[in-house]
Amino acid sequence: MEPKGWPEMKPSSKVPGRVDGAGLYKELVEAMYAVRRLCPHLPLLGASSVNPRYPLSSDHVEMMNTFLNGVGEATRSGADQSTALQNMLPVRLIAKRLVLCMLSALRETLDLIYLKLKFSLVLRRLKRNPASLLMKTWCFGPESLNSSDDFYYGRLPQLLQQRGVSFLLLCGDALGGNKRTFAQAVLKRTQVRSIPEQLLAPVWAPIVIACKQIATSWQLYRLLRTPSDGKFAVTCARALVDCLSPSTTKNTMYYYIAKRAVETWRPRAFVTLYEGQSWEVPAWNGAKTALKECLTVGYQHTVVMPYSLSLTWPNKGSWELSTPDLVLYLGERTKRMMKPGHEAHKTEFILFGSFRRSPGSFLESAPRPWRRTVLVLPMGSLPEAKLLFNFVIPVASSLPDHQFIFRCHPLVPFEQVRLCLESAPEQCRNIEVSDCNFIEDDFSRSSVVLYRSSSAALYAVLNGIKPVYLDDRNLFDVDVLFELTNWRERVSSVSEMEEVLRRYAATGDPGVSEEWRRAAEFVNGYTTAADDASADRFLRRVMGDGRQTL
Repeated sequence: MEPKGWPEMKPSSKVPGRVDGAGLYKELVEAMYAVRRLCPHLPLLGASSVNPRYPLSSDHVEMMNTFLNGVGEATRSGADQSTALQNMLPVRLIAKRLVLCMLSALRETLDLIYLKLKFSLVLRRLKRNPASLLMKTWCFGPESLNSSDDFYYGRLPQLLQQRGVSFLLLCGDALGGNKRTFAQAVLKRTQVRSIPEQLLAPVWAPIVIACKQIATSWQLYRLLRTPSDGKFAVTCARALVDCLSPSTTKNTMYYYIAKRAVETWRPRAFVTLYEGQSWEVPAWNGAKTALKECLTVGYQHTVVMPYSLSLTWPNKGSWELSTPDLVLYLGERTKRMMKPGHEAHKTEFILFGSFRRSPGSFLESAPRPWRRTVLVLPMGSLPEAKLLFNFVIPVASSLPDHQFIFRCHPLVPFEQVRLCLESAPEQCRNIEVSDCNFIEDDFSRSSVVLYRSSSAALYAVLNGIKPVYLDDRNLFDVDVLFELTNWRERVSSVSEMEEVLRRYAATGDPGVSEEWRRAAEFVNGYTTAADDASADRFLRRVMGDGRQTL
């Protein structure tokens, strides 16, 4: 899964004002793709440092900081080249990563042996039942499995059951908790047919991958010794170290998990999320290796940003399959952003939408400025939650007539964030930590949303909530509503936030409604509601006329 944070951008004094983060990131991605094309080894596909994605990961921001602070010719000849390589690749760091890589692989192997022995009978029973569709999803601990709706695919499992389509959910634990407890919870599910994905990994896979990681790093070292520009050298050096990471082992495991799953059930389609995460490309390649006719499907379920270059500008002319065969997209705006970059790959697009939004008209939830309630909405990142919550506490102290709701992402519970806050939010009577299971409950009682990169800001607009973006100039601009030209406000200080809230609370309804109407129309073009028709469009393409039933 995604690293839970990123360091601050540290622009050089030569760079005036705000840095063009998207332009700089594209330069980095050009170097990533060059490394991937020149080093055709499987573990590289699972390395974070060469997989562009949004939200921006810590290693990518660090590389961009290196670019900003001046990168010349990093590899030359003779002594200069040797010195440059030693500076970028400390021997102690390489040795530490190598040892950790092997120890992590050994631990993964022992875990797999235990799980296989513990659940072998259940696994055999699951293998006997057909599955025309395999869908990879993420869960958030055993408790999240109690719901019949999937966090990402929503009601799609129920819609498939209603249509008599056999399917199987491959479940991973995004929280990384106890593997045995999570596996037991998955296998106990009765409402949705599911399997803990680790049961599909071959026992020998972690050790084999670790050996391949070492071989890949050696190939990258040889590639690094050839004359190259500084940006390529920095990226190659980072990829060399990253290839020895335990996270790369786990990401590369998805090649073998997908391969084993497709070999076992021989489905019509293998469905994953489509964000640009480091496990996606290995999974698509594994599925295609097992069965070329299996359709790989990527569900673009979240926002598309200027940084989402895996989705808008995927690698081409390379040895790997860098895109799925079919993309399920949210709305016409996201399709417009993605389609040009996929033309060389001959990728198909099907409108699917999102189960996170109501199928009803957005006119059902008009603005409510008189509520004076601010929903603070970070994405699943500890630094972002820390930034937003610390920013709001002094605002809440200054505006006792407003209420503030802290809503955490499932990946980062408030107990984890609390330790990072500069002061206790309990000291402010007008701050509460949401315990609502459904975000719609918080939407219904809010008038303003403070956000940075959470895609939920889109759905807040549809619920009549005014979006306010926290613009921190020390960080890259990650506004998910970057294309919206009205209704949304941007603040960079506590005083600006206070002024926006006071002004909005006193605003007359007629003017507010017209601005909101145009903003809601924008969001309706960005994301549509997933429904029965979405499932039918998908199934017509995947299953054809003759559906394989349960």
